[in-house]
Amino acid sequence: MGAIDKELVAAKALSAIEDGFSEREALRDISKELHITDWRIRGTIHSLVFEILKRLNLIDLIINSSLQKGSLDQLKPYLRNLLRIGVFNLKFSDNLPQKVTKTIVQKIKEGFGEGMSKFANALLRKIEQVKLSDLITESTDIVNLSLKFQHPSWFIEYLINLLGNSGAIEFLQKSLEPDFLYIRVNTLKTDISSVLATLTQDGFVIEADKDLPDVIRIVEWQYPIIHSSLFKEGLIYIQDKASSLVSYVVNPQQGDCIFDLCAAPGGKSLHMGQLMQNTGIVFAIDRSHRRLLELSSKLSNYELYNIFVINAAGEDASDFLRKRADRILIDPPCSGTGTFMSRPYSKWKFQPKELQILTAIQWKLLTNAVKLLKESGEIIYSTCSIMIEENELLIKKFLESYPEFSLVPVSPFIGVPGFLGLADTQRLFPHLHNTEGFFIAKLKR
Repeated sequence: MGAIDKELVAAKALSAIEDGFSEREALRDISKELHITDWRIRGTIHSLVFEILKRLNLIDLIINSSLQKGSLDQLKPYLRNLLRIGVFNLKFSDNLPQKVTKTIVQKIKEGFGEGMSKFANALLRKIEQVKLSDLITESTDIVNLSLKFQHPSWFIEYLINLLGNSGAIEFLQKSLEPDFLYIRVNTLKTDISSVLATLTQDGFVIEADKDLPDVIRIVEWQYPIIHSSLFKEGLIYIQDKASSLVSYVVNPQQGDCIFDLCAAPGGKSLHMGQLMQNTGIVFAIDRSHRRLLELSSKLSNYELYNIFVINAAGEDASDFLRKRADRILIDPPCSGTGTFMSRPYSKWKFQPKELQILTAIQWKLLTNAVKLLKESGEIIYSTCSIMIEENELLIKKFLESYPEFSLVPVSPFIGVPGFLGLADTQRLFPHLHNTEGFFIAKLKR
């Protein structure tokens, strides 16, 4: 393992992420390909990749403003990402500048030849002299706030319009802090007191959640939770508190028939099956065959036998399902704007123009669910988005189009009321609730 070159692996992972892989997928696949099993090495590479992705706009500005001609986008992905790693190590680590430059230049020489190494050397030597204080000032204009808080300008403008100046700044400041980590206890196989005792014994600093009885927050850890026996044996599941809350809002009863129309990767399906004590049935429907395979592989380890997996588009479910559901969960594809902290590349990849496509899918899922619901059934709609277009505006449109439905107060209620007068919906925000940004609505016929 000592032969693993962390910078080269990180550059490879960053290039894969640019090519469409998620952060988790890229790091997992490359670690598997290179047989990197030591969690310390994997953790170092993971941290390097995530810290660069968080600061991508600032790192790219530093490079582009130091180039004599052309831009970073014109370079080959692998070269581009080696330079980004160099800039991160120069400006955001304690490494000696001369050593950083020498190391990156040597790697570029080995990969791209003498000519490109001279270009990289001149560029990085110039960047060594750049002062961050010259790029980020105390100004409150959008461009400066974008660099200071490392989010796209359009997102900061949206936040200010949504939450006001002070609320937006609090949200953005929270995004600079370390991510919060939650786990959910699989009460089919163990109980929360046993898990708390094991985690404490293993050196984890933990907090049992005050709102949800099977949720624990991991504050500090000696090693990644995925390497614990609790995780490997299916006694716990890694899931954000806001996501776990959704299953409680669904309030599945023993013997229910539940449709989860956008199930993958399956955390909510697993949780609902658990809350139903392995009775009834949860139809976990999703268009992603690969992600459903991942869900299917977990069922026996979690001792869940009431989940039926269907690889199909949830918005077309009325074409192939004849059974009617007591409750339907719609957790649709969305902007993911509430999860930018844990999925940093998505904040640079997502563009507001994509909203039109997403809301069309979300609307189709909602209207399709009407056909699949029992007469007195309930639709639970949730997103990990903060955007009104995907949340309140869509729910208002639904209530106007389907007057036989009405909002049911969301319970448990641990967030803040939704906007546009929809007080029976619920929102959670990172800076207010130490969770991902979420929206939840419950609709009853």
